[in-house]
Amino acid sequence: RRLGRSLSLAADGLASPLEAQIYTLAFCGRANGSAGIPKPLVNSRLEVSGPAQRLFGSSWIKPDYFWPNHGVAVEATGFLWHGSRQGTADTSRRMKGYEVMGIRAMTLTSPEVYDLLVFEGILHQLAGWLDHELPEESPHFRQRRAWLRSEVLGVQGTRVQLPPEDDDGWLDALLASYDAIGA
Repeated sequence: RRLGRSLSLAADGLASPLEAQIYTLAFCGRANGSAGIPKPLVNSRLEVSGPAQRLFGSSWIKPDYFWPNHGVAVEATGFLWHGSRQGTADTSRRMKGYEVMGIRAMTLTSPEVYDLLVFEGILHQLAGWLDHELPEESPHFRQRRAWLRSEVLGVQGTRVQLPPEDDDGWLDALLASYDAIGA
């Protein structure tokens, strides 16, 4: 039930559970308890030219989230794909590629998403890059946000620390949710 309700807020094209968590918590409207950041393009093809091609290793990329009118990209950086030595090097080159293209880019990791105070700080930075002002938090909004975080992340409270080696905890939770709904 929880998985179905929370993922109904998500967008087509999301490629990982971490992408779905970020999308739901950041871009799905304040009435739902989300931060209310303007919705991005999701995993949409972006042509790459010149020196950036060497850094990306391709003539095109698919940023996890992209706002073309603002030249801003966000990459969900999960330990499973990015946690190795090669993954770290690939992520570093990707960030440099965005810089060469004149695109402001940031990464978001699972531990950052689970730590509300850190996540909110990152979202304020992103909102600034998008020239979007986040409204004052009302008690009703804080209640909706707590509900949404419990639905999407299965957590209570503001500071939930994941050990670095347990960055795949989302996978266990996802599989348990599937078992619970009989999928």
